[in-house]
Amino acid sequence: MYQENETQEAPLRGVVEKYIDEATVNSPSITEENRDNALICLLNLLKGEIDQESALIYVQSQLSTSEPAEKVISIIRTSPKPIECHVRGNSNSSISSIKNRKHHKNWTNYEDQRLLAGIYRYGIESWRRISEFVGNGRTRAQCAQRWCRVLNPAIKKAPWSEEELQNLRTLVEIHGDKNWKAISHEMKTRSDVQCRYKYFHVMKMKKVSEIKDVELKTDVNPCVICSSIENSRDHEYFTVELMSCLNSKEGDYYFDFFE
Repeated sequence: MYQENETQEAPLRGVVEKYIDEATVNSPSITEENRDNALICLLNLLKGEIDQESALIYVQSQLSTSEPAEKVISIIRTSPKPIECHVRGNSNSSISSIKNRKHHKNWTNYEDQRLLAGIYRYGIESWRRISEFVGNGRTRAQCAQRWCRVLNPAIKKAPWSEEELQNLRTLVEIHGDKNWKAISHEMKTRSDVQCRYKYFHVMKMKKVSEIKDVELKTDVNPCVICSSIENSRDHEYFTVELMSCLNSKEGDYYFDFFE
């Protein structure tokens, strides 16, 4: 059994754990001890403490598949040559280059592999060097966001729990509703985009619920209530929500109120 060097944990530990999970999800005979042994072996592989062939053989013996080891080895063996960026228009134009870098491009599997390889080589904070390693005109911000919002296995994709929602509200009270990077950092398992979207979605639903309660308990014309939010950024959202919340024959009138 391999012994893990606890003083030098690989930055891609979560990625390795994900590889093992994916490879053993339909293998009930694989024990937790098998999984732990494979994990330690692959972390030591990333640290250069064992050779690739030994890792392949050992992981195969523990998981009945060498797929996780093969994926880790592909990261290690990634070519140091960045992906060439094909600039539209005049290749000598710095303006064209800047526009191309800002142009939205979907990430490819190979770019994702290069991003992980860049993190493996340079650590989790050296985004300038990582972006240069990835190539294809990817910027520091794009690489950091791709990791933090998509590739980082710590980011949960499951529905939010009540505990998470309460934590989100508390952090917004501390940091305000603008500093989503700080909020995400303290949440640990949700990206900045997830936090922002969830918070404003919850607040919108809360406002809609309050409007519905007022409409049910008073004789106030809902249009008067709506006027207070007419100029807010939630304008279009409330237009749709009021149509579904206010069960009235005059629904068309409420909708026209905003047009």
